[in-house]
Amino acid sequence: MNTFNLFKQINKELEEKIGLFVSDYSLNYKIDGEQKDILCPIVPNTVQVMSELDSNWTSDYDDLIVKQTIKIENSSYLFGVDGITLEQNKLGIGVHIHSKTSMFQETISKAEVCKSEIPQSFDIVCSFPKGKLRGKVYIETFFYIKKLNKTFPTHADLEGMRVSQKNISELVLIIDGDGSMFPIGEFEDKNGPLWKLKLGKFNASEDSFSYDNISILLNTEHNLFKQLKERKTALSRGLMMEIVSQAMTIIINKVMEEREEAEIDTDISDGTILSTVDYWISVFDVDTSDTVHISNSLRIALEQILPEE
Repeated sequence: MNTFNLFKQINKELEEKIGLFVSDYSLNYKIDGEQKDILCPIVPNTVQVMSELDSNWTSDYDDLIVKQTIKIENSSYLFGVDGITLEQNKLGIGVHIHSKTSMFQETISKAEVCKSEIPQSFDIVCSFPKGKLRGKVYIETFFYIKKLNKTFPTHADLEGMRVSQKNISELVLIIDGDGSMFPIGEFEDKNGPLWKLKLGKFNASEDSFSYDNISILLNTEHNLFKQLKERKTALSRGLMMEIVSQAMTIIINKVMEEREEAEIDTDISDGTILSTVDYWISVFDVDTSDTVHISNSLRIALEQILPEE
């Protein structure tokens, strides 16, 4: 929804005046207690697919830390009658994180900005525990009124009000559901199989390709679980490829049958199970003539992208 604000805000001209600098994002997570950096440069105001940044990272097994540095050369221009708030007040840098698929949203205060002609630097860090992130996650950074001691007619007059004309920085992380990765979870069963496929009651043309609707579950009690999870050997990576290809075969076959029965329109929404299946068929050149050909063509394609290290 568009709004018209009756108070001064930080626009592009003022950003240049204060010498605002916004760094690229850096991402890392922990493996066996040691930090693993995701080395790909992540430019602000972009959409990033986690599987493309690091194919070994998975939401179910790994935490995620998102870090960015914001610098202000001279914040004094933000304060006073000609600024956006009076000198008696304090500005803050906040982050709004939200995800419809993950079913959460939160706004967090990350830094306090005071009047100063001396350069200031702020490290903005957002931490996510394993298992929290699903679907698309939006991270939006902005200036706001943190402490209001005195008001002025043309200034924001409530604590918490955003004073950025647009966000300082934005990042969209696609955790799953883009078709290039498969949601994976866990279950415990001492006498159970190594893995199983979980399928919810979904409408392929409407529901998202996400953990809640479709996922591969690995048995943590199985003696091959640790090898499969770490994927350190060619054999374990090959086994994982077989599991994924079998799951994809089942899903493609199921969705194609339902599509024929329901005579689904060719207008397909992004992020749905149907769009994911179409993505697989196109990218992996899947022969859909029957189940055997689906399985064999998928194996050939996945074998070619299997890492050799």
